[in-house]
This record gives sequence, C-alpha cells and structure tokens, in this order.
Amino acid sequence: MQLTAVKKLPRPADLYASNYYAEVDPELCTACGKCVERCQMEARTMVDDVAIVNLDRCIGCGNCVTVCEVNASHLERKDKELLPPKDKEASYMQVISKRVGTWDNLKFRIKTLLGLKV
Repeated sequence: MQLTAVKKLPRPADLYASNYYAEVDPELCTACGKCVERCQMEARTMVDDVAIVNLDRCIGCGNCVTVCEVNASHLERKDKELLPPKDKEASYMQVISKRVGTWDNLKFRIKTLLGLKV
C-alpha cells in the first residue's frame, strides 16, 4: 500500500501536492485523541492535553477533521497553491530536482533532451 511506504519517510508532506494542512484550535480541543488514532501519517500527537499537528508529516487529507466531534480540528489552505505533476516523468523530475542541486538537475535535463545515457 502506498501510504504505508510513504508513512515511513521523515517528511511525507513533501510527496503530496495538497493545498491544505490540518490545524487545531487549542481552546476547543478536549484531548479525546480520536484525531491521533485516525491520522494515517502519524502527524498528530498529544502535548499538554492538546492535539498538535506535525506539518512535515501532514498531507492535508482531512481524516482527522472528520472525527473531531468538537470541531477543534480543521483544514487551512496553504499560502502557496501546489499543483500535482502532470505525468509520471514530471513526477520523477520533481523528485530528482529535490535530491540534486540546480546544476546537476540542468545537466540531467539536457542529457535527457539530447537522448544521451544518464
């Protein structure tokens, strides 16, 4: 299952093009823990009887919001809109560009365009 593999990474949020992230109103949170149990990415923890969201892990799916009976959890729109890659090749290029520097990324793209072995 894809989520199981992604969950093992330190920053699952980097792999998902979501325009939302979860947030908690600490004054409304009753520390029931349902959102912690429901979160597939283990982005939720309880600190001082308030649910906390780790934004490096939150993929903005909203599962935690649906189980919050007191509406303490909600989704917020990110400042910068993200668009998913248009195809598999664009997705690979996005991953590669994060792993290598700008110069190495440029060399890779040029070799690919020229049909050279990379």
